[in-house]
Amino acid sequence: MTSPRTWPILEIIMSQEVLKASSTTTIDRRSKVRIPALLRKSIEETYGRDVFVTTLDRKTVSIYPLEEWDKIQDKTREMFSNSPEFGGFFRFVHTLGTLEEIDRRGKVPINKSLRNVMRLDGEIAIKWEEDHLVLSAK
Repeated sequence: MTSPRTWPILEIIMSQEVLKASSTTTIDRRSKVRIPALLRKSIEETYGRDVFVTTLDRKTVSIYPLEEWDKIQDKTREMFSNSPEFGGFFRFVHTLGTLEEIDRRGKVPINKSLRNVMRLDGEIAIKWEEDHLVLSAK
């Protein structure tokens, strides 16, 4: 039995429409990235519109539904709270990370510091990976 919380995402990912859809987007003049419509609809139905935007590796931007980001934080605290790297991890992701909301047009703001570090301008690749969106410079 599939979980109703994951089915909409799986349905979209498996659909031919998404496979045929463009996997590129651009950052507009207001520093926002548009999420492809079918994927956005599925994310909003499954998780709502609140997201956490950050980088984990300084190579890609990750846009996590807030519910998924909260799970990552909880799991990380549980597993590594006694590790000296624990505080550094959260400082790293929160220094460039911001809480955002997917707007009515399906766009998510990318803060200036993150854009500069990631050198995101012009055309960028966008894809869904298990529980979050990944953006990378083309």
